[in-house]
Amino acid sequence: MFTALQRDAGRWRFKPAPQPKAVPKEKPLPDSLTVARKVAAGDAKGFFTREGDTFRAGNGRLVLTGRLGNGNMVRSVTLDGEEKPYGQYNAMLQTRDAEGRNRWTNGNTVKAVEGRVTDGIAVIELTSTTTAGLEGFEITHRLTLPPGTPWFISEIVSVKNTGTLPLHLKGLYFRLYNEFKSIPEKLPPNLWGMPPSGYWLDETTGRFFGAVASRTSDIRIFFWFDKPGEGQHPDACLELDKTDLAPNEAFVPAAPVYLFCVAGRGSNDTWMTTIQDLMRVLE
Repeated sequence: MFTALQRDAGRWRFKPAPQPKAVPKEKPLPDSLTVARKVAAGDAKGFFTREGDTFRAGNGRLVLTGRLGNGNMVRSVTLDGEEKPYGQYNAMLQTRDAEGRNRWTNGNTVKAVEGRVTDGIAVIELTSTTTAGLEGFEITHRLTLPPGTPWFISEIVSVKNTGTLPLHLKGLYFRLYNEFKSIPEKLPPNLWGMPPSGYWLDETTGRFFGAVASRTSDIRIFFWFDKPGEGQHPDACLELDKTDLAPNEAFVPAAPVYLFCVAGRGSNDTWMTTIQDLMRVLE
């Protein structure tokens, strides 16, 4: 094998290591509204309505609903007028306690909802809060729904320490929980050269619900179960360098941090085509 690969390996062994090639500077991601404007087309227009504690937003193909109070940021994601929801959406933080132990904590109470329609594009800002003893935080995500698309863009806006102890941030999570009944034990892995992605698939109906991030982002995506069909972990995460927040201090990303949340019908091939289409949106 070595002869086939390199007939004079000894000579190369004692040569100096080659100089690394210059890495081209990556183009920064535009903000989520800029991306939405890029793909906005057709007659479909976004909408946002709120009645009391409940809200509803859509773009002609996708509908998101939720309410203030305990629970996930978005309680239902539906597509094309279907009654059965594809899933729910929420935010989660990874933190480190005073003893250095990792903690993963969902936002558990939706505190505020702000919605608007800009250039036919529905935009929602959701703030969820969690308190555990002396520790607490609130996290705000912005959801942007380009007209006529089967996906929305989720962007991290800020994290605020609402407790009385320092908050040691390690990771910011997007969480896409499925509502499916028949999910394969193994889903296709991320392929080399493709954007980070992960999804849930209902084998019976062909419905899928997943997340796709830009290849230029540092977001990692891996969807998995504790055991087949139970304990779902839709892990889409941006890991942070050491980020400590004093009480009442807020963290705001220096550059846009977002991914695409996609609902649809089809097969694994349909999902792969969807990833490629979204890749073209960003590149």
